[in-house]
Amino acid sequence: ANLVPQDANFNRGNWVQLENKMAKCGSLPSGRIRYTIGANYPNSTTLIPNNMTMELRNQSSGASVSLSFSNTDGGGTSGTATRTRGVDWLTSQGCN
Repeated sequence: ANLVPQDANFNRGNWVQLENKMAKCGSLPSGRIRYTIGANYPNSTTLIPNNMTMELRNQSSGASVSLSFSNTDGGGTSGTATRTRGVDWLTSQGCN
């Protein structure tokens, strides 16, 4: 279930590929990778966020990566590069 309104194609493509990679972290010790998701709004009256952020942190080593996607198709113009950065980081942490 989505907690905030998203572009019709946001939760497909780059975002879902990153979520699928996160699912592969299940073989790691419990609590190793912490995920923090945020929704950012352009002003106090807007009901739909303009971007979504994600911070991934390895609780054992302290290594982390921060990602930001526009709430548009594919996560915006940098969506693919952002997804690749996140997937590569997860792979480096043992999520295979």
